[in-house]
Amino acid sequence: MQSLNSKKQVTVIGAGISGLTTAVLLQEQYNVTIVSRELPGELKDGYTSPWAGANWRSHAKLDDIRQQDGFEYWDEYLPLEWNDPWFKDLCPEYRHLTKDELPTDVEFGIKYKTVTINPPKHLSYLLDRFYALGGTIKRITLSHIQEAIFDNTDIVINCSGLGSKTLGGVQDQDVYPASGQTVLVQLPIGHVNWTCTRSAVSITKIFNSVKQQDNEELPGKGERINYVIPRDNGEVVLGGTYVGIFDRLII
Repeated sequence: MQSLNSKKQVTVIGAGISGLTTAVLLQEQYNVTIVSRELPGELKDGYTSPWAGANWRSHAKLDDIRQQDGFEYWDEYLPLEWNDPWFKDLCPEYRHLTKDELPTDVEFGIKYKTVTINPPKHLSYLLDRFYALGGTIKRITLSHIQEAIFDNTDIVINCSGLGSKTLGGVQDQDVYPASGQTVLVQLPIGHVNWTCTRSAVSITKIFNSVKQQDNEELPGKGERINYVIPRDNGEVVLGGTYVGIFDRLII
């Protein structure tokens, strides 16, 4: 039996960015054990965090050296129902692009200051932080969530991502993959100092699709979203395909 003054024992399943961030925050008040098949520094199928872009729609200060110019383009002009995103008043230099600034075959675009993140480096930072706080890691390939419950476990937090679909005792059928493909290229550091997303998905189709019934096929299926996201070490993530996003549009 635990004493009244002892810390609760928490198990976090998964060592991706969600799992490690959760574990670091909780370790400051509890005793946390991470259970994971993969760890930072490894590049394996199913371990998605190291492959992420990643960029953030941020309100970072103007002197933050991680800031990049962020561009978003749409091949089809936006309908009247569209509003500027919620972060327009948070991101410095947010504005609509003029026609002269748009690439060929693009009808609308926005620009703002954003921040990019190097996920492998961030994962290593989180892991070091977790160890420094006294956290414990067990490398285990789970077949059932019960295997993450040890004799003294009080709480289990599932951060296994797509693994939740097949993890015994969870088997969350609302979790589904979005089929995509990216390319990671190495360029001189600073060669690409902007991030860009281009949507060739029909915006009109998106708005029309919310009027569809659950048993009807949603439009826009298989249309592309391309992006360029630089990292601070010269790596640049080029994407990609994104199939299935409108198959599961929540109405």
